[in-house]
Amino acid sequence: MKETHIVAGSAGFIRPTSARPELGAVMQYMLNLTGRERPKLCLLATAGGDDPAWMRSFYDACSGFNVEACHLN
Repeated sequence: MKETHIVAGSAGFIRPTSARPELGAVMQYMLNLTGRERPKLCLLATAGGDDPAWMRSFYDACSGFNVEACHLN
C-alpha cells in the first residue's frame, strides 16, 4: 500500500501588490517535501474569502510550478 501525507500550512502563498503573484519559499519547501513530480495543491481561502481576484492570483502563482492546483469555496 502506498503511503500518502497531507501537509497543511499558511503564509506560503505570497500576493505581491506590484509584481506577479508567486508561491513563497514556505510553499515551495512544502511542495518539495512531497517528493512528487507534480504535487497537488489546494487553496482554502479563508483569509481572502471567495474573492475571484484572490483565486486568480493563486492560479497565476501556481502557473510557474508543476503543480495540480485547485481550490475549495
